[in-house]
Amino acid sequence: MGVAQRILRDRALAEEALHDAFLQIWRNAARFDDALGTAEAWVVAIVRYRALDRREREARHVRTGDVPFDEAEAAGVLGNVAPEARAEGMTLQRCLEGLRPEVRQSILLAYVQGCSHPEIAALLGHPIGTVKTWISRGLAALKRCIDQ
Repeated sequence: MGVAQRILRDRALAEEALHDAFLQIWRNAARFDDALGTAEAWVVAIVRYRALDRREREARHVRTGDVPFDEAEAAGVLGNVAPEARAEGMTLQRCLEGLRPEVRQSILLAYVQGCSHPEIAALLGHPIGTVKTWISRGLAALKRCIDQ
């Protein structure tokens, strides 16, 4: 448990990773080869890899629903910003709202959430080429809208 908890820094996630590890150990016990190392090292390695997998999944966890704009929140954030930047932010918001939902969502997942194109494709259930096209065309549409 200590290995998983040090990696994940969350007891509940560590318990889930440990559960996954024990299932893997149980299913693959016949494959253990003591010529390659000790049973303890094998178990620790499996726990470590399950914890790393869990951490990666948690880091990728993003909302996949349409990302609405909260005008009150935007106004609060923009209240402390220079008037020129506030105007640019409002223009960007207006232009984003003019995009098709899947295009807007792809751009926000890429540039706000930091997802890669393959991650976005998996989240949205569309081919990676489609996602790349949406992002490319969406960015071009944003540029045209902002330049007006």
